[in-house]
Amino acid sequence: MPGLPGKSNSNRGEPVRMTRQDSFTADQQVLINFQEGVFVEACPGAGKTQSIVERFVRRPVDDPRRGVALVSFTNAAVDEARGRCSVNQDLLKPPNYIGTIDGFINRYITGPIYSNRTGRPPVFKDSWEDSYHSSFTISTGLRFELQWFTISVDGSASFDSKKVAWPDRDPYKWLLPRVIEEANTQAADLIRQHLSRGVLDCSYSRLLMNAYLADQELGPRIGELLRARFSEVIVDEIQDCSPSDVELFEFLVSAGVRVVMVGDLDQAIYNFRGSALLETQELTAKVAAGRRLSGNFRSSPAICSLVDSLRHGPDTDQPVGQNKDLKTPVLLMSVSSFNGHVETLRNACVKHGIDPAELLCLSHATEKARELAGDIRIPIKSRARLVRIAVAAATLRDVSKGATREYARAAASLTSRIRELHSSTDLRYVADNEFFERVDLTAREFRSGMLRVVYAADPFTGTAEEYRESILGAAGLAGWDWVSPDLLPVPMDWPQGDVPISENLNWSTVHGYKGLEAEAIALAIPAPPEWAVGRLGDGVACWSDGRASEARRVLYVGASRARRLAILVVDESLAGNVETILLRDQVPFERL
Repeated sequence: MPGLPGKSNSNRGEPVRMTRQDSFTADQQVLINFQEGVFVEACPGAGKTQSIVERFVRRPVDDPRRGVALVSFTNAAVDEARGRCSVNQDLLKPPNYIGTIDGFINRYITGPIYSNRTGRPPVFKDSWEDSYHSSFTISTGLRFELQWFTISVDGSASFDSKKVAWPDRDPYKWLLPRVIEEANTQAADLIRQHLSRGVLDCSYSRLLMNAYLADQELGPRIGELLRARFSEVIVDEIQDCSPSDVELFEFLVSAGVRVVMVGDLDQAIYNFRGSALLETQELTAKVAAGRRLSGNFRSSPAICSLVDSLRHGPDTDQPVGQNKDLKTPVLLMSVSSFNGHVETLRNACVKHGIDPAELLCLSHATEKARELAGDIRIPIKSRARLVRIAVAAATLRDVSKGATREYARAAASLTSRIRELHSSTDLRYVADNEFFERVDLTAREFRSGMLRVVYAADPFTGTAEEYRESILGAAGLAGWDWVSPDLLPVPMDWPQGDVPISENLNWSTVHGYKGLEAEAIALAIPAPPEWAVGRLGDGVACWSDGRASEARRVLYVGASRARRLAILVVDESLAGNVETILLRDQVPFERL
C-alpha cells in the first residue's frame, strides 16, 4: 500500500494531516469549560479532539493536588495532546496521564495489583499474537492461534471459530468435540506458561481488571485510589467502548471521578471486536448531556449532505470550514466489478482540481478497497517462519505505514519470529527484556539488528533460498551467534510476485482509516452477501429503509472521511437504489 494521503514518506510515521481551525466555536467553548461530568456528541470533522485537548490544557475545574487523564482509543488525541503540551511539559508529568485506554488500565489498575500479588511486574502485549510462541499444532496437524480462543481469568481456553479470519475459517467450522478439547487444553497450557512468566495480553489484563473492580474489598479501595489520583478523566471516541471499557467508566463515575465523554455514536463500527453500543448509550445517560458539536470543519456541503443522509437520526451537520463554499457534488459510479477504474478515478480528481495522490479508496472489505485502487497482489497465507519474517519485513519496509497499528504489529511479529530462531527452549516464554539480557543485548542493539534483517533483501523478489541466506547473513552481521539456521527451513510455499501488477492508488479499509481524513474518498459499496440481503448486514437496504445498523454506520464513517470530493463506487445491482436515496434526501450528485 502506498503512502496514505497526507502521510509523510518516512519511517517516523508523521500523522495524517487533520483539518485545523483558527479559534473555538461557542459550542466547543461549552465543552471546554463545562464544570461537571458530561457527554458531548460530535459530528465528523467537528474538532472534538482539539476541543478536549484544549480542556485538558485549560483545566476549567483545576485541582492542584490531583491530575487529569485524557484517554483515547486512537493515537490522534494522544498525539494532539502531547504536541500541545510541549510548551508546558509539566502537563505531561504525573499525576496527569495522556494515553490509550489500555495503557490507563495497565498502569493504574492491573499492573500495580498484579505486581503486588505476584511479586512480578507484568509485561503487557497488545495481543497474544505479539508474544513469542503464540501458535501450536495439535495431533491432527491442524494449527491454532491463541487469539482464536476465549480466555478465562484462571487461564482456561475455549476455541471460537468466529475469531478465525474469514478466508481461513473453513477447516475450523465443524471440528469434532475431541479435536476442540485437545486444542483447548493445549491453548490453556500455553497461556498458563505465558502467565507464569508475567506476560499478559491486553484482553487478559481487562479480565483481571473486571475481577479486581468486582471484588467487594478491593473494588472500593481502587475507587478511593483513582479518586485521589484523578479529578477528571476525559474520554475521546466514547463510541468505541467495549463492555469492559463501559464497566471501567461506570466505575469511575460511581467512585466520584468527573468523566467527560466525547464521540459520535453513529461511528460505532467495532461490533465484531465486542464493542457495546447499547451499554455505551446507557453509560452516557449517567452524566449531563452537553451541546452537540454540529459544525463540520472538514467537509464540503455536498459531503455533509451525504453524511446527513447516511446518519440514522435527525441530526444535521453545518459545513463551517475552508470547504464550506465548495460546489463540488458527490459522484455516483455504477460498476459490475471493482477492477479497472483507476484511470476514471484519477480523471475525476483532476477535473475537480484534486491531485490523484490525495485520493483514497475505501471499503469495508480489504480486497474491494485494493481492487478499486488497482493494487492486485498474490495473497499470503503461509505459516512458515521464513514467510512470516518476509511478510513482517515487507510491511516495515513500506514506510507509508509509519507508526500505524499495522506497522507496530509487524514489528512485534518480527521480534517474535526472530526470537524463535534461538535453539534454547528455556527462553521460549520469557519476556522480551529478559530475553535480551540472556543473549547479552540491549533493546536498542536488538532493534538495530532488526533493521539489518528488514533491509537484508527485498522480500519475495528472489527465491526462498536467497532470502534465507540474506536473513542469516544479517543475523551474523548483527552478532547474533545464537540464531540457529536449522530453525529457519526453506518453505515449500514460498510466494512469488507479492508486488502490485499495476500502478495503484492509495487504499485502506474503513475500519483502518477511522479518525483520519483525505481530500477525496472513493467508497466501494459491493453487493451484500446472500445471507444479508435486506437484513441488518445490508448497509444500502438499511440506508434506504431508515434502519440503524452497523453496516450502514460503516458507510457513514467511510463517506465522512472526505474533505472535498466523495465518489460512491456502487455495485450495479445497488446503484439504482443508491440514486433513489440521494434524490430523496436531496444530496447534490452527478453520475460518473
